[in-house]
Amino acid sequence: APAKAALGGLAVGLAGLLAPRALGTGIESMNAALGGELTLGVLCLVLLVKLFATAATLGSGSPGGSFFPAVFLGAMLGGTFGQIAQAVAPGIASAPSSYAAVGMGAVAAGATVAPLTGVMMMVELTGSWQIAAPLLISCCTAAAVVQGVLGGSIYQLGARRRGVKLRSDGPALSDLSVAQALEPGTPAAALRDDGRLPRLHEDDDLEEALRTLASAGATTALVLADGAPGSTGPVGIVTRQGILDTWQRMAAERSPKAAAAADE
Repeated sequence: APAKAALGGLAVGLAGLLAPRALGTGIESMNAALGGELTLGVLCLVLLVKLFATAATLGSGSPGGSFFPAVFLGAMLGGTFGQIAQAVAPGIASAPSSYAAVGMGAVAAGATVAPLTGVMMMVELTGSWQIAAPLLISCCTAAAVVQGVLGGSIYQLGARRRGVKLRSDGPALSDLSVAQALEPGTPAAALRDDGRLPRLHEDDDLEEALRTLASAGATTALVLADGAPGSTGPVGIVTRQGILDTWQRMAAERSPKAAAAADE
């Protein structure tokens, strides 16, 4: 871990020599982008270097933050797009500074999957409601794309990598394992159909189990042991109905009413 952090610091330092604007919070560079003071070459260079430096920092395990770099990257990306739009269609495109402001809000909204956060942040920062409409469109689009492709914000993804499940209500199927819906023992009929039944492991999640059953056109799957020495054979079965029953039971146990009843 220390070597990994040292390599990350070295990478960021070398990147900073190439584009010093990419280091630190970058408030001055963001103000310059909002003022339309940076050329296209500078915007592109700082965008790429900041993206690399942020990836190296977070990838090495260093506490470099993620929200402020996202805002910075949005400013550089929006400014770059604005400069290109001005060059291609000077009579139609707005000033590059407007694109930089919209880019800041859009990337922040995508990173947090909170579109209104990006809109209100940039309206308050710029003091202009004229960019509210493009902000709404870009922020909502960015949040929808991130949610659809990645399934959560940067904070949710980080928590998932550490094994933390963030839910505001009952559990999702992906929060539950096949072991929780396991029916111990293997019926003789299942053994006779051994070659046709899909296989699952005890630590597979129930969402994956349902997909496997659906793709195989089956309602029952054999459950194999999870790498225990000498336990390579089936330890039981899991059924589609059993999966749904387990999910409903766990949702009832974790509901506010169930929790209140348990406290009483």
